[in-house]
Amino acid sequence: MFTAYLRAFGQVFDPRIVRILGVSVLLSVVVFALLWSGIAWLLTQSEVTSWWLLEKLLDVLGGVATIVTTFFVFPVVISATIGLFLDSVARAVEQRYYPDRKPKGLSVLAGIWASVRFLLKAVVINLVLLLFLFVPVLYPFAWLAANAYLLSREYFELVALRHLDARAARELRRSRSLPLFFAGLPAAGLFAIPVVNLIAPVLTTMAMVHVFERGRRAP
Repeated sequence: MFTAYLRAFGQVFDPRIVRILGVSVLLSVVVFALLWSGIAWLLTQSEVTSWWLLEKLLDVLGGVATIVTTFFVFPVVISATIGLFLDSVARAVEQRYYPDRKPKGLSVLAGIWASVRFLLKAVVINLVLLLFLFVPVLYPFAWLAANAYLLSREYFELVALRHLDARAARELRRSRSLPLFFAGLPAAGLFAIPVVNLIAPVLTTMAMVHVFERGRRAP
């Protein structure tokens, strides 16, 4: 698992990866800004109380809520959108480390469908996560576990679908569910670090190529 991420970081300066990182950073900034604006608008448009002083206090707290909410929602939204063009990232990693592999590639339709399924699952899981807000001390741990699960599934399947059909990709993922979850923990951690989270989708894809290749060779 750690080897996969070390190799990912080691290939960051590959010219092909550098170009994709530029696109990733740009898209991540746009998504983050849209999320920030949307959440801030929703909070400012809602009037909780008619008492002016209390409403102003809630507006101030709303600013903090905007930051926190955007921070926690960002991994889900950026992963659902950026997955559409990460086939090039996986190809660059395979050409360097697994040149004998001849993937069929990931079609645009398959990428869109994988992203839609991921987004639907993410909405359900994040609604469940809201329950942990009643026990704030547990929320960060629940968020880490949920995102490790979500991100590992999404990125592993994006890589696997370049080589396998949908059924075979699901079967391989299920057979490696526990190692895959632990491989998702560093991914969730990358998304939790400001600035690093802008390139986290690319790094996670690179790492998942190695996780996939190890998984398909496992007995």
